[in-house]
Amino acid sequence: MERVLVGFEASLPAGFGLAAAFKGEELDNGIRKHEQDSFSIVGQYWNGPLGIKIGYATNLDSKIDGVKQDDANNILSGQVMGVINGFVPYVRVAARSDFTSDKDTDIVTRVGLEYGF
Repeated sequence: MERVLVGFEASLPAGFGLAAAFKGEELDNGIRKHEQDSFSIVGQYWNGPLGIKIGYATNLDSKIDGVKQDDANNILSGQVMGVINGFVPYVRVAARSDFTSDKDTDIVTRVGLEYGF
């Protein structure tokens, strides 16, 4: 099994931030070899206790024994959040594509609460 993971996070001036990551994975169990790469990028902006975040992530087509599988999927999301006494309530709206649904795009909405340490 081989894995590659590379990423960075940068705090930029005026409340902006940027983060990105790339992951490459290969699994060879002696019977067959499975490979798949993925990456993500997130930009955010904070103005006092309020923030917005926009992100994109994708799993690229995998390969089994060198044969492309046409199973890529991705998600694009936007999030509005705030900080209240260390808690971060948020609303996230995302558009995701999935190879299992004939390349249709689903819209997903989530409401959540995180805690910052």
